[in-house]
Amino acid sequence: MDLIDGDDNGGDTLNGESTSVCSSSLLITSDNSSKIDKNDSTDKDICMELRWDLLHLNEHPYLGYDEPDCGDEVMLGNMPDLVMQCIFESFSLRDRCIASQVCKRWHYLLTCRFPMEDVTVLNIFQHQIYKDKISNNKNIGLKCYHIDNDSYLLIALKHCRIISSVKIWFANAIFAGKVLKKLKEAKIRMRCLDLYPYNTEKALEQAFSSFPDLTGMTMRPHGQEFFWSGLDMYSFPKFTKMDTLMLDGFNIKPEVFLPESLTTLEWLNRSGKFLRIMPKLKYLVNLEYLMLGHAEFLDTNEFDSFLQVISSENLPKLQYLIFRYCKIDSHRQTVVIRSPDDSNDDNDNGNEHQLRNDPTERACELDIKLNSLQMIKLDLCYTDFGFVIRRIISFTGLFSLFLICFANLFMKLI
Repeated sequence: MDLIDGDDNGGDTLNGESTSVCSSSLLITSDNSSKIDKNDSTDKDICMELRWDLLHLNEHPYLGYDEPDCGDEVMLGNMPDLVMQCIFESFSLRDRCIASQVCKRWHYLLTCRFPMEDVTVLNIFQHQIYKDKISNNKNIGLKCYHIDNDSYLLIALKHCRIISSVKIWFANAIFAGKVLKKLKEAKIRMRCLDLYPYNTEKALEQAFSSFPDLTGMTMRPHGQEFFWSGLDMYSFPKFTKMDTLMLDGFNIKPEVFLPESLTTLEWLNRSGKFLRIMPKLKYLVNLEYLMLGHAEFLDTNEFDSFLQVISSENLPKLQYLIFRYCKIDSHRQTVVIRSPDDSNDDNDNGNEHQLRNDPTERACELDIKLNSLQMIKLDLCYTDFGFVIRRIISFTGLFSLFLICFANLFMKLI
């Protein structure tokens, strides 16, 4: 469902004042989302239909009302709720919004008793973003609803309260804040909130203000200027119940700490600044799943330092370790030693032997334990797979470990 404002300037006029309205695109992902009725109204017509909700019907349970005695005649007013549910299931979102204005009973059934159950993902686009970035994409075949005011957004949200994910695509935090307030007002129960900024404004404080108990979040800045260099993050709210976080393209500053409640963390960054975030990992004591994307380890010492950070001493629950598009340079240093038996050799340098460092011997010198680790996944990484595998296994104390490698698309069990 696509909610975008009808003004080409990305705003609207409310009570004679120019405002930055909650223009958005509500994109519903469902089994019927790609079907478009030939009789569907235009976006502007839909907006006009939604204006019917000026009746301010409340959400209290319907208590019934007096019906005229019509004998044995069956009327919509006295049909059982479950029968009405079967009828409502065939309604589009626009039809539901209109039908909810028929009477208090229908409003209660549509918005409280029987909300849309086939909605899995809700995409809300700011008009400016939708117009410039999304509308010209021919690969998007989903139906869009054009809404030109944040109050109309609330009307639509009342019909889809149980969804897995809400994705907000925005150019400024003001828009995102208005959407988040309406999501809260509509009592949307979502598993994950996805924030996709097209500017430097990240809307994190707005998200925390509306949903302090959020459990999952995905963040990815859009725009060519952020693809390689990333977007700087100077703060992160204290979401005490957040267990899943995916950050793609963010540069986490030294003063930023992630929620200790995290059990799943995915971090992707192409700027080569992984070593700056690495020390922060040791504070995520509840972490069970860690995925790193585009991380670079320039030598064995850096990789060992990483393993030290994620050791059981710091992350006792870590079970899954995934490397995606990572570069792990496993160059082995050459050690030159002199044999005492060659001290009388004519060669002043003695008999020099060049030996490669044995990773197993070096592992014994490091106090690293990965007691809970169960699986390693290397997805399109540039490295010596044998070296990485042996290195990690040497710290697990296990004889078997589930391993998935996608360099040459093969899987094996060690």
